[in-house]
Amino acid sequence: MKKNSLPDLTHISHLRGKKACFAGVGTQAGWVIPVDVLIRNGGMEVIDCNNHVKSVINYFGPSCAVNALINKYNPIGDNSDRLCELCIGRVPGEKCTTADPYAGFEGAFRCLVDKGEVAFLKHTTVQEMIEGRIDAYGLTKENFELLCTDGTRQPVDNYQSCNWGQVPSNAVMTTSAKSTQIRRYYQQFLIKTVQLFGGPVPPQRTQDGLTKENFELLCTDGTRQPVDNYQSCNWGQ
Repeated sequence: MKKNSLPDLTHISHLRGKKACFAGVGTQAGWVIPVDVLIRNGGMEVIDCNNHVKSVINYFGPSCAVNALINKYNPIGDNSDRLCELCIGRVPGEKCTTADPYAGFEGAFRCLVDKGEVAFLKHTTVQEMIEGRIDAYGLTKENFELLCTDGTRQPVDNYQSCNWGQVPSNAVMTTSAKSTQIRRYYQQFLIKTVQLFGGPVPPQRTQDGLTKENFELLCTDGTRQPVDNYQSCNWGQ
């Protein structure tokens, strides 16, 4: 949230009717966790147990949650466009899709800055947007604060004690048809790539011609170090 905004909000149930920015329907941190918390503790009514988009539409005011109108989440075509009202789109057909400027966690942050009242983000998003190469409108992390599930607020850095839940790390997978040695080569390549390009302000190009844009096809700016947990195939942030 923007710091000191919505002074009347002292419980998460007071989010009803507010303008929300989601990373996208179906994303873990940007949709599944917050919707679950609001159903359990925030007074969000389940309108359709097979389509929680309708529950969110009924709960929030004009918002942006890309993919709210695609067939997967709107199977019979009767979702309203409330979760697309804050989305912008730069060209016809882009609004409220994954190509929308407000899509993803970076997009949800932009939505919060431009139009929204609350955004559901990863704990790293604000820092990445403030410190990274993305224009953050000259803001600092002190311009934002976390809304805790008990209705209190804390500084952005206090995410360990003020959060809405944990989600699994992203995983990198390959086929089991590859030999153990080849899979080890893949791991070594990924580790080296993160060493070269990880962090908020990595170099844009190496002497080998690898670029930051190549890196972003696989990892986010928040990637610091892949965790080599070979047996469980579970890589950390």
